[in-house]
Amino acid sequence: MKLDRRQMGAYLCIASNDVPPAVSKRITLNVNFAPVIKVPNQLLGAPLGTDVQLECYVEAFPNTINYWVKNRGEMLLDGKKHVIDETRNSYKVHLKLTIKAFNKVDLGTYMCVSTNSLGHADGNVRLYGYKHRPPSHQQTKARRLIRVSNDAGPVVSLLAG
Repeated sequence: MKLDRRQMGAYLCIASNDVPPAVSKRITLNVNFAPVIKVPNQLLGAPLGTDVQLECYVEAFPNTINYWVKNRGEMLLDGKKHVIDETRNSYKVHLKLTIKAFNKVDLGTYMCVSTNSLGHADGNVRLYGYKHRPPSHQQTKARRLIRVSNDAGPVVSLLAG
């Protein structure tokens, strides 16, 4: 029998015959597999001076060690500049890297890395920046209401401007 990760979960086995009571047993099936990474946004642009959030999703069993790397260099650490969040749910992990006050030195390629006893996977996000443009102040035209009427017909209102 060949299993894959989609068959992981809890199963209920019930044994019954003509002699009551029936007996049931809950069994949890875990399937071991190497990490698989999905990166929803592989190219991300953000305004300079803002906080930027990068994401990746990992599936693996047994549990993984996960981290972020910039430009194939050193591992990024959780701190004032980089906030790293990891949410686990069974064999799935949602990783988030928030870059505070994004600026030109933060430009580059960020790699989400995941490792367990069965293997290794990584996914890339290329981050570029642009200057934040303040909202433009458009002049609004003054509008006036014109009412047209005569003795025979209804009043017609027009918005002119």
